[in-house]
Amino acid sequence: MVADTVIIVCEPDPGKALTVSPLLRFLDDRGIPHMVFVNKMDGGQGSVKEMLDALQAVSERPLVLREIPIRNGDAVAGHVDLVRERAFAWEPGKPSKLIELPADVAPREQEARTELLEALADFDDGLLESLLEDTIPPSNEIYANLTKNLRSAKIVPVFFGSASNDNGVRRLLKALRHETPEPALTAERLGIGAGSGTVVQVFKSLNTSQTGKLSLARVWSGAVEDGVSLSDNRVSGLFKMLGSKQEKVAVASVGAVVGLGRLDDVPCGAVLAASGKAPAVEWPQPLSPLYALAIHAEKQSDEVKLTGALARLAEEDPSFSFDHNPDTNELVIRGQGDVHLQIVLSRLRNRYNLVVLASLPQVALT
Repeated sequence: MVADTVIIVCEPDPGKALTVSPLLRFLDDRGIPHMVFVNKMDGGQGSVKEMLDALQAVSERPLVLREIPIRNGDAVAGHVDLVRERAFAWEPGKPSKLIELPADVAPREQEARTELLEALADFDDGLLESLLEDTIPPSNEIYANLTKNLRSAKIVPVFFGSASNDNGVRRLLKALRHETPEPALTAERLGIGAGSGTVVQVFKSLNTSQTGKLSLARVWSGAVEDGVSLSDNRVSGLFKMLGSKQEKVAVASVGAVVGLGRLDDVPCGAVLAASGKAPAVEWPQPLSPLYALAIHAEKQSDEVKLTGALARLAEEDPSFSFDHNPDTNELVIRGQGDVHLQIVLSRLRNRYNLVVLASLPQVALT
């Protein structure tokens, strides 16, 4: 919800396209710019074209292929950039090597590039007129159209590669650097206008042993300083986050993601303003639980500690919840699936030193 652009990573298996359908629908409904990166393309079993067709069936926006694969037998060994019409050979762990466009790839490249231009022409009359006159637009004009249409969430660019071998990733990073919206455009999309003073939005809570509760927030306008009051909440500690590392900073400017200390009563999605008049911004409801486990602490003396730990984990993850079933007298945790709840049990063990026993919940018969 606070991202300038979302990257959807999927495997080159058309049969798995439905697994990203809910995410595509979520992004489409809210007009959030997004890209697709088809991963694991070095395995030789995937087809970009088939995956693109499968994804298009579950996406409202047109998916625009930005490159086509170069194959060495059954394996993908490189790609062709459809905008600049340049070919690259993949080298594991290194930048792709510029090569001459293979003769057998040239016809596919021309066909795919024409499809790219036609997709862009649907949103630009000038480009459409050029294509009708058989005039090939320059690369900078194509990039300008791609940038404009991504920022307005009209198209979904599609890249591919192999993340484990660093293939195709640098090309994706270049697109993120040059084509994605600036924070001011994202704030405007959310309904946070310019001139609103200092405005931040909390999007996640963390409970750490060093600083207590830490609220991760995006700065939408103005600048945040340690000690400032935001909507009657005083910030006690301002941190730059890098994984689990926290670096204390004095000020954070527009677009920054920072940790705000001691905002104990501020929920995820809350918009805070120095003026005290924060704009109302939509925040989705937590996902409904799909799976449940009954749990209890191995040591009876840890039961009170267990309840407190679960409350902190639920605060960090709104899609996780827990309750006490009075009919079966069981403590039940609820989440999106078995893997989700196993992660919760792992955090109880590793973060809170709690050994917890789990089983399927009993069914109360009435």
